[in-house]
Amino acid sequence: MNKSSFKVVIFCVLFGFTILLRGETLTEITRIQYVETSLAKSEKFLFENGKITFFKDGSLKGRAELTKKQKTAFSKIVKSINMGHLPTLAIPSKKFMFDGSAFGQLKIVSAKKISSTPLFDVDSPPEEILELVRYLKNLAKGEIT
Repeated sequence: MNKSSFKVVIFCVLFGFTILLRGETLTEITRIQYVETSLAKSEKFLFENGKITFFKDGSLKGRAELTKKQKTAFSKIVKSINMGHLPTLAIPSKKFMFDGSAFGQLKIVSAKKISSTPLFDVDSPPEEILELVRYLKNLAKGEIT
């Protein structure tokens, strides 16, 4: 693997530019989706076209355009994720399989491929995506300005 494949170019279709994911060639990100599901509720956080959309139990609860500051912070988080490794991430806990706890899944869609994580407990996401999951949820709930 050559050095140029590790360089990070911050452009994202999500924000009108593209992100070079670590270990990937220039990949256009068209959507980032994070879903949490339990027996009692479901929440979906969707980034697309520079906007975050939040759904709760299938109903639209909010939509917002990202500010320049939010786009910059988001790009820094996303550029550290290796899209090719998402399907094989080590899951710290699988208690949702036995006790009905909420489970989550992250999906990144690019022009070339769709990559998603295995299901995981929302209380303990894989370390590699923890910061992104927290950022998505906080943005959707209006906790980041």
